[in-house]
Amino acid sequence: MLTIDQIKRIAKSTYETKSRKFRVVTSAAYTMSNYWDGGTRVYAQALDLATGRLSGACAAASNPFNSIAHSTFEIPAGVGILCHSFFCGKDCGITLYVAPGNELGATTTRPQLTEIRS
Repeated sequence: MLTIDQIKRIAKSTYETKSRKFRVVTSAAYTMSNYWDGGTRVYAQALDLATGRLSGACAAASNPFNSIAHSTFEIPAGVGILCHSFFCGKDCGITLYVAPGNELGATTTRPQLTEIRS
C-alpha cells in the first residue's frame, strides 16, 4: 500500500503542479466531471493504491455532452480517484477519493473525543 507522501509525489509529477494543497476524502462513490464547466475543471484519474499505476478516463468522459461524463460509480477497494481541481481558473489542489475501509481512508477520520470530568 502506498503512503500519503508517495501519492503526493505521484500526483505532483502527473499533474505538473507546485500546489501544496492535498487532501484525502473517504467516499463510497465518485461522480465524473472531467471537463471544463464555467471556469471549473477537474482532471481525474484512477490510482491503484498498491502499485501506484494511474489509469485515465476515456476521451468520451471529457465531453460534457456524453452521458458517461456525468456517471456515478462506486470506488473499488484498493483504488483511489486522484483529482486535480481548478475553480474560476485558480488551482484548488489535489484530492484523493478513497472507499471507506481502505487503509488510507482510515487516516482521514477524526479522532473520537472523550469527555474528561474531574
